[in-house]
Amino acid sequence: MNPPYNGPSFLPGPPIDRTTWEGWRRWCATRRAFVPAPVLTAEEFALKSPRQQRLYNLHRLATHSSLPIDVTPMSEHVAHAVLARVEDGAFSHKACTRGGIMVNGDGAQGKTETVCEALAVFEETWMALNNYVNPDAMPGTRDLVAPVAYVRCPVKATPISACQRILDFYGEDYKGMRLEDLVRTVKTAIVEHATRALVIDFTDRGQCRP
Repeated sequence: MNPPYNGPSFLPGPPIDRTTWEGWRRWCATRRAFVPAPVLTAEEFALKSPRQQRLYNLHRLATHSSLPIDVTPMSEHVAHAVLARVEDGAFSHKACTRGGIMVNGDGAQGKTETVCEALAVFEETWMALNNYVNPDAMPGTRDLVAPVAYVRCPVKATPISACQRILDFYGEDYKGMRLEDLVRTVKTAIVEHATRALVIDFTDRGQCRP
């Protein structure tokens, strides 16, 4: 009798929603955790039992469904530009408005993944530099530390809906708020959560604005 089977490690878990603080942190921590199927020769495959062959084929399917984004000269240039702009703003001591950057292109070109990977690298570095805490936090508070906030909006988003999506990332309550209240709450949330980079991904056109 075969021993009980607990499920292969390549089975996907719950879908990760990067538009929440918890989801973003989970994605950052697990984005490189998937182990692809090993390469087997035909002879090695033939030595496996029918059940092992089936599991191996499923692992190959998971590998093909989880291929990493290829690094190209253009993606490296985009990632460098995004990271440079974010770091320039994060380390600036000036009181002026921080500059942003827009990434345009057709769909399925890897814009979102390129930008998110660059921002994940930034967040890891920023958290390490600050000993994984918010150095400006008020004593006794428990605000989330979110150096990066990732938000998805339709291209025709209104100022109200955009503010609501930003507050959704932090889990902030905005019921009954008018636009001026939303704008003020967004500003407060960004400051209190120590956010240094706000990414707004316009999903309808595939544009990503960090």
